[in-house]
Amino acid sequence: MKLKNIFRLNTAESANSMKAKKVETAGVWAKLLASHIVALTVVAVLLLVGNGNVPSSAAEASHAEIFVNPWQQALDSYWGYQKLEKQIGHDQTLKIVELVETSGHPEMIKAIIEVESAWRVNARSHKDARGLMQIRHIAAREVDPYVTNDELYEPLRNVVMGIEIFEKHMEYYLGFDDPEHWALTSYNRGRRGTFALKMDPPSTRYSRKVLDLTDRM
Repeated sequence: MKLKNIFRLNTAESANSMKAKKVETAGVWAKLLASHIVALTVVAVLLLVGNGNVPSSAAEASHAEIFVNPWQQALDSYWGYQKLEKQIGHDQTLKIVELVETSGHPEMIKAIIEVESAWRVNARSHKDARGLMQIRHIAAREVDPYVTNDELYEPLRNVVMGIEIFEKHMEYYLGFDDPEHWALTSYNRGRRGTFALKMDPPSTRYSRKVLDLTDRM
């Protein structure tokens, strides 16, 4: 009877020990699982932040900085944009910077404005060409039939129209030799005036000056 009791006691102790070990093992696995979950959560958050999908103020600020940065860099690196900013303010200038830099010929557009008006928004020639890109009313009406003379002084509108006029000339002369000379001279003199020169290409003082500035941009 004593041996049976001892055996039962040992068996119970062994069972209790195994249960304790199972509990301990389960606790270890639970801790490992929890640490893995935390690690995976951190990785997921970092990936979301990197993709800009986390609606946090930091992520939004970073995204806004990336969006504005190219135009701000262009403004900071070119005196013409800086001169314009002093006249019309930062926000309006950035709109024009974006417009010019995303055009088909950004360096040439800057050179045209530099030659035409030296970046003065109220510039006016003896032929009544107005604004940054020195557009005459007769030329402006080919783009916008309802535009007024005074509206040609509006910087953003003037540049929009000037780019459109110049790009139309570039498209027209694509099949010509040296289309840049043809387009620039037509921008300056009109197509009739350009063909009247009977030059091929019409390498004028104006077109050479703009192209020289373009090369140095």
